[in-house]
Amino acid sequence: MLTKLSNRAVEAGANVFVIYSLRCETPADFARLFHPKVMMTHVSMCREVSFKKDWSSLRKLVQHLRDRKPEVIHLHSSKAGVLGRAAAKIATPNAKVLYSPHGPAFLKRDVSPVKQYAYLSFERIANIIGGDDRRVLE
Repeated sequence: MLTKLSNRAVEAGANVFVIYSLRCETPADFARLFHPKVMMTHVSMCREVSFKKDWSSLRKLVQHLRDRKPEVIHLHSSKAGVLGRAAAKIATPNAKVLYSPHGPAFLKRDVSPVKQYAYLSFERIANIIGGDDRRVLE
């Protein structure tokens, strides 16, 4: 989905920046799926909650958003959804923020109910921060 959105936007004349983080299941050659004009930037994020690492990722996201001054920000995962909405609020408060989770972390069945509740709480807090999430949590 991300490659199709990005590639079509570039072909339509938009400037597209993809700020991404790698997961173990990310294909090694995933960057070649994007149009050459899509500008790619890596920001390290960990899947688990880590205040030290998450704070570092947030600071990097804020800096990249300030540098690029986007009009639209589209977020695609639970971690990016939380950190990205916070970074957008800080760096580009007038940007339109869209959030399209493909598998919200609070629906994971391989974690404890306490973690599920924590993930749901993070999503609710991020929802207060902003971003058009299609009201998935109401």
